[in-house]
Amino acid sequence: MPIYQCLVEHIIGRIRSGNLTPGDRLPTEHGLAKQLGLNRLTVRKSYQVLEAQNLVERCRGMGTFVSEVSRYPSPSEGGEKPIYFLIPHPVHIMLQGPGSVAERQIHYGALTENNGRLIQTIPVSKKLEDDLIHIDWDTVRQIPEHAQVFVNTLWFRNLIPFLLERSVDGICLHAQHEMIELPEICEQLAEAKWNFITLDRQSAMEQAIEYLYNLGRRRIAVIKQYRNEPHHPYRLGMISGCERCDMIYDSGLYHEVERNISPSELEKETVELWKRTKFDALIAGDGEFVKSVYAALTSTLRLRLPDDVALMSFRDTPSYLDFPVPITAIAFPYVNIGREIIKIFSRWKPVPEKSIFQASIIERESTRKGAGAYINRVFLPEIPINPNQIIN
Repeated sequence: MPIYQCLVEHIIGRIRSGNLTPGDRLPTEHGLAKQLGLNRLTVRKSYQVLEAQNLVERCRGMGTFVSEVSRYPSPSEGGEKPIYFLIPHPVHIMLQGPGSVAERQIHYGALTENNGRLIQTIPVSKKLEDDLIHIDWDTVRQIPEHAQVFVNTLWFRNLIPFLLERSVDGICLHAQHEMIELPEICEQLAEAKWNFITLDRQSAMEQAIEYLYNLGRRRIAVIKQYRNEPHHPYRLGMISGCERCDMIYDSGLYHEVERNISPSELEKETVELWKRTKFDALIAGDGEFVKSVYAALTSTLRLRLPDDVALMSFRDTPSYLDFPVPITAIAFPYVNIGREIIKIFSRWKPVPEKSIFQASIIERESTRKGAGAYINRVFLPEIPINPNQIIN
């Protein structure tokens, strides 16, 4: 999004939230440019856009003022509601992990689709940890009744009773196996007429198996965190992927490790799996997880990528370009998911339904010799997040 448009969105958000009211004077072009470190012409263009939308009035010699017609009606008056995006913790959106990068992509997609509508980010936990235990209720209670709320996975399941009590219009981006492991919660959300967006991880694994098979790989292994998940879409996708390629599924090549495994232990597990199976391709975890796997393959086992082993990750992150051999990854179109969220919420009466998003493969040197560090920028935009959009 151009800088001037970001400024337009920010001012519109302040008007809609009531921080700017009709008659309020905006800073001068020179003053706001100096305050934000922008070019004065950028601020001028933003003000011109706002004026064209009748949101501000520019009076020669007096300044720029919020227009009387800019008062947005409250939800009770039939106006557009703000959309609340739940995130784990205030710093989560600033991190470089796979989850936070995906969060920024979704947020970016929503911003490009919403045409100035306020998107409010709600950090729900006092501590950044794996389980949602320390809920910041003072912040969470700012979500009003009948609000529009986006929930990224059922990691937020401890908040579901509160959200249902407030009769919110909800969208849940969920993993396929959550429907099996948490059926009661999913049934409650369905009864409350929530919309579901599904990442089709099963077909993603099928694509990965078929892609590696077409490269000549015949001993394809998977290393996944969390043990004892027989219905996980990655396992099912590996089975159906092998069937599509006329390969016999070998359960010994599907290896689960403990959730909180240490980097050194993960390296040992990777080495033992290779010694036991002699795999020639490996699909493994994401982010820091892949670093340990990469070290085991190249430093401990002295294998060459992709000559001896092809390496692929479950999810794409910017850090994969920094590896000595850039890592191929499965990528979901999170930007388009953000756009879909706004489209669903923008309907006059949202109709509960399920939207399914397929993955693509970002090919790099870790799987195909000479592939180069190719990257589809659609899936990895570096998205700046405005701290003013985070409720403290």
